[in-house]
Amino acid sequence: MQTEQIHELVTRERWPDAAAALSKMPRSAVADFIAELPDLPQQRIFGLLPVETAAAVLTHFPYYMQYVLLHTRTPGDMRAILDEVPPDERMQLFDELP
Repeated sequence: MQTEQIHELVTRERWPDAAAALSKMPRSAVADFIAELPDLPQQRIFGLLPVETAAAVLTHFPYYMQYVLLHTRTPGDMRAILDEVPPDERMQLFDELP
């Protein structure tokens, strides 16, 4: 599915369909797509991405955005996502938090 089609899904607020389509794309493209969205759509889509996809794209964002996006997930999902993030990048996130 092309990004124009995913933008259409976002416009129609078809969040699960948009998240499913994004999870099939290269991780850097997913991060770029999410980064271009306004805050609420970013949060809605990230909150529905599979844990593996969420972990892979999380490190593409600045720490403050990582923090916000992580908090769209359940505590169990947050732990699972952080467990999948490479240790160096996970420690960098924790170090940068206020």
